[in-house]
Amino acid sequence: MRIAIDTSELYEPYRTGLYVARLGLVTALLQQGDREHQFTLLHSRAPWPGNGEGLYLPHPFDEVVHRPTLIRLPLLPLRRYYPRFGSLKRLPFCALGVLGRALSGPIEIIERLSVEQELESRRCDVFLAGERTELCVRGARHFGFMHDFTPIEMPEHHTRETLSLFARKLRYIERHCEFLLAVSETTRRATIRHLGWAPERVWTVAEGCDEAMNPHNRAASQEIVRRELHLPDRPLVLCVSALEPRKNHVRLLDAFRIVSARLREENPLLVLAGPEGWQAGELKRRIVQESASGRVVWTGFLSRKMLAHLYRSAEVAVFVSLFEGFGLPVLEAMACGTPVVASSVSSMPEVAGDAAILVDPKSVDEIAQAIERLLRSPSDRAALAAAGLRRAGAIRWEHAARRTLDIFRWACGEGICPPHSDPVLASVRE
Repeated sequence: MRIAIDTSELYEPYRTGLYVARLGLVTALLQQGDREHQFTLLHSRAPWPGNGEGLYLPHPFDEVVHRPTLIRLPLLPLRRYYPRFGSLKRLPFCALGVLGRALSGPIEIIERLSVEQELESRRCDVFLAGERTELCVRGARHFGFMHDFTPIEMPEHHTRETLSLFARKLRYIERHCEFLLAVSETTRRATIRHLGWAPERVWTVAEGCDEAMNPHNRAASQEIVRRELHLPDRPLVLCVSALEPRKNHVRLLDAFRIVSARLREENPLLVLAGPEGWQAGELKRRIVQESASGRVVWTGFLSRKMLAHLYRSAEVAVFVSLFEGFGLPVLEAMACGTPVVASSVSSMPEVAGDAAILVDPKSVDEIAQAIERLLRSPSDRAALAAAGLRRAGAIRWEHAARRTLDIFRWACGEGICPPHSDPVLASVRE
């Protein structure tokens, strides 16, 4: 098959869960289908203003025999990258932003048509769209990719810009996509419900976690974490997520205050790892207060390598988000051999199965009891860690790539139709 994939979100400056998911799937597709299929990757090297990082396509080409073709997407639309009016100090930059937004419309159309003609000349069989794709590849079977529907189901937890971009994505999917890949059964059901699609058009393809997330060398990881992050030698309770309302940090902080009062001798430390999200002002003030008491540390954004060390160093990983499309930190913690406390809502029970303690994310008492139970009981931690490793071993990017290629083959008239629900995810009633 000739497969084209939009990888442009890999060039955005924020390494979110969407970035990790797209990188993992594309990398696994290149490795799994390298000898049999021809890949064309759409990319953009246009940096966002203020982003000092060198942007590059981070695919492991050294492990690919036939390197994929790269097609550069338009540098614009500038209106997505340049800021609105700001302070007078930024007037020259804002003026450039106004000009960029004014010119971006016609230039975007011209450049998009050029890319579409290039793809058409390559006679692609399948096109996998990205988060902000607006291309139509004539002759190819179009697949959308959906992580979650929180902009519709929880709009209060999103910015106006995010809601606008999501609406634009839905318009593209409804106009151009014949099929859709969803990261969980929760998202698949939401797709069918919100778009009114027939169930036969939507498949679940579970995410995975990279090889860096493993349980090896726990003692070495603990030493690295203490040295690099300046963390004390205390039992660590880890929460990996951006600071934003949907991630439910306030209830977690309330629960950990209870745990700290009950386990004064053990003196556990709550480590919050993740970048600052939106509407984080009040939460940051609360974290500062808790940090002054010695109960909480916020590390900010961490590299994937350091994050793996932190997972391995923690006694317990807690992820009590109010809603997730998948819940990658749950899987990553299990893959690192760390026992998990997770929310009992949305997709997280699908990922965790019976290998985590599931709690009501709105119940501070339930969260506190689960954390306390694991901190008090080494045997419970060991049992849950072993169960998590078995569970994570089945949910791998290699499985996602094989399943995705099987779906693509069927869409192109080859092979049999794979099950629409991903068998590696736990069955959860609506």
